[in-house]
Amino acid sequence: MKGNSSTPRTNRYAGFTLVELLVVIAIIGVLIALLLPAVQQAREAARRMQCTNNLKQIGLALHNYHDTFGKFPCYEYLDLNNWAGYEYKSGWVSNILPYLEEGNLQGQYDFDYTWMHANNANVVTRRLPAFECPSTPGGTGLIDTDNFAAEYTSINSTVKGWSADYAGNSGQRATLLLPNLQTADGRKGFFVRAYPVRPQGFRDITDGTTHTIAVWESAGRDKVYLFGSLWTETDGTPIKVSPDNCAWASGNSYFMQSWSRDGTANAGSYVVNATNKNSQPYSFHPGGVNVLAVDGSVHFVAETIKSLTYLALVTPAQGEVIESEGAF
Repeated sequence: MKGNSSTPRTNRYAGFTLVELLVVIAIIGVLIALLLPAVQQAREAARRMQCTNNLKQIGLALHNYHDTFGKFPCYEYLDLNNWAGYEYKSGWVSNILPYLEEGNLQGQYDFDYTWMHANNANVVTRRLPAFECPSTPGGTGLIDTDNFAAEYTSINSTVKGWSADYAGNSGQRATLLLPNLQTADGRKGFFVRAYPVRPQGFRDITDGTTHTIAVWESAGRDKVYLFGSLWTETDGTPIKVSPDNCAWASGNSYFMQSWSRDGTANAGSYVVNATNKNSQPYSFHPGGVNVLAVDGSVHFVAETIKSLTYLALVTPAQGEVIESEGAF
């Protein structure tokens, strides 16, 4: 008989060694690091496109208002028979609501009372999608009562207002950069901030509707930012918002200023993305802001634009020659 012979078996298990696993993890990490900025850029591009569309809708609403009334809306409408002659009942945004498909919201607004009156609280504390840039962290928000000065809380002790990411151009007060233009006509912007109010039409934009800004981004105005960070007092307390020009239902428009790195107004030459205080041009898009020209076109203005070039785009009737490079 032949004896039984057995062949030794070697058990092999398929799998990764520790070194191979570490190499794979490292490769995946590198790929993620390479892809993540591209994904973020694609998302920001989509957000910026939505922001552009918002401004185009605002521009179309302004044009439709002009077609109806033969002029653009005032930045605010006054009741000269009321307190000190300076109570404004509504701002320019409230008057174009029907042209933004928000006619039902305007129908709830009581134009016999100022926007901060309790009678209008259910309207002015509402979020307005057309005035919200998707790049703003957390979106627009409610400006609380403690931001309002006594002259407003005397009208409504619990007054609040929803912020807007787009503000009107009321002209310039860049006293450092344009000392010789600090007159009523020299400061004038698209929304003339003057008493009595001065509504404008296309005929008043003598510098050209393509070369005059009507509305710019001033994002995040339920808070105050300075060069990319929340602006606080020396004790860490947040700087207060100016609700009379930051809520969408307010005048929502202010003069252009220039800024220094420490946040001093008209002590430096920064004009774009310096701060959103006083409704200045400010966005959360990398490198610049979107602006709406009077002709309805929307442009991305780099934060490196020459300050005097931007200020020339702010004034509608000063006869400046706009440098094409770095402008629109």
